[in-house]
Amino acid sequence: MRLFRRRGRSARSSETVDFSLTGHLERDLRNLEQLFSSHDLTIRRISGKAELAVAFLSSLCNQDILERDVIAPLNREAAERGLAREDLLRCIHTGDVRRILDETELLELLLDGFAVILMDGRREALAACVEDMKRRDISKPITEVVIRGSHEAFNESIIDSISLIRRRLATERFRIEMIKVGKVAKSRIAFCYIDGIARPELVEEVRRRIQRIEKFIFDSGNLEQLIADHPLTPFPQLYYTERPDKVVASLLEGRVILLTDGSPYALIAPTTLFDLLHPSEDYYFHFLPASAIRIVRYISAFFALFLPSIYVVIVMYRPELIPTELFFRLIAQREGVPLPTVLEIFLMEVSFELMREAGIRLPPPAGQAVSIVGALIVGEAMINAGLVAPVTVIVTATTGLSSFTISAFHLSYGLRVLRFLILLFAAFIGIFGLIIATFLILLHLLSLKSFGFPYLSPVVPGRSGDWRDVFIRFPMPFVQRQPVFLKNKPLLGRRRRR
Repeated sequence: MRLFRRRGRSARSSETVDFSLTGHLERDLRNLEQLFSSHDLTIRRISGKAELAVAFLSSLCNQDILERDVIAPLNREAAERGLAREDLLRCIHTGDVRRILDETELLELLLDGFAVILMDGRREALAACVEDMKRRDISKPITEVVIRGSHEAFNESIIDSISLIRRRLATERFRIEMIKVGKVAKSRIAFCYIDGIARPELVEEVRRRIQRIEKFIFDSGNLEQLIADHPLTPFPQLYYTERPDKVVASLLEGRVILLTDGSPYALIAPTTLFDLLHPSEDYYFHFLPASAIRIVRYISAFFALFLPSIYVVIVMYRPELIPTELFFRLIAQREGVPLPTVLEIFLMEVSFELMREAGIRLPPPAGQAVSIVGALIVGEAMINAGLVAPVTVIVTATTGLSSFTISAFHLSYGLRVLRFLILLFAAFIGIFGLIIATFLILLHLLSLKSFGFPYLSPVVPGRSGDWRDVFIRFPMPFVQRQPVFLKNKPLLGRRRRR
């Protein structure tokens, strides 16, 4: 028991190591080394008429810039004369130099890639930016295939992502607020908006939700789950995108953009169901083909959600709805099939999901081979083995292809979950089960809000001005730049406070 008590005291003492600027250089350096106890914490001492020390994390700093623009000038000047703070600021050649009076800010800047200059006899420090964090180059979007438009995508660096937005949005009203969240470790979150276009209530609500986060954010997916209005719904309440052009268009509509350091995805708030069905390419093509493709996309979303259930209801409960000749063909195909229709569909759906997941997780060349060849082989084998009827394979393949037309992959995941739930209702209750499931989904959609905005806007509540860009797209001169429901008016509803 004594051993455990000793370990407990040691753990507590290591967690409560305090650091403060005392003005005694040796004591400050000793406290800093004790606080980090890390191999990459490097301290360079500078002696002369002024006693200085430069502390930095070698894993985050550019050594060449540090030596050329910080240490060399300090060595040269400190050897000649004692330096006042103004002299230090003048001899440091980096672009971002800050005065530090707060110990918490000192530690945060050190972890952000700054070199901290500590001075003997002063309870303050200076920080010079020499950050050199490794990052991925700007590349094409991975999850959003570009047909027409920009081929640039965000990367994991929040600074690079903001740069891509700023380059496209040349206005002084573009606002960027950086917030650090987390207790043990801090993660940086930036939320961006255009002053005068975004609603002040929306901006304040986003800020409030971010500031109350206490957990470390690894990815934008973590952030979405922590700030969403309804955490249990399968429908996404924020839009994911890798594309800067989509982000800029959303900012001009009055939305707020959330960027997470370490994630290549931006979150757009608020988001409606119809936003998830409208990719950026809809606005880069002529309105006639864009409208036709949009209608096909809505039909595909309906098939992805309801087609297997409709097939089960018709075959099992309402065969009189099938034309006579087609009915006899179906009966002939199902001869010798030992499984009921609902189990056939369920077996094929599960097999299709397995192949889809295998294709995603494997490397691209192997993944494409598995998803295409696997579907052909498995479907043909099941038909030859007499486990499923050919029409069941057709229904499953049509459902899978329909789900691929939905550009918002996070919406596609939600529809896949709901498809199985609707299938259960249809299998056990028949057409009434299908109606009940549809009614429940509609009620659920009507109850959803994204940052206080109805999820089915602008259809419910109806706003005729925005209908020109919902089911079809009118010519550009007739489409409003900013949706009516996003204009500067009081929010329709506020999220319940927890």
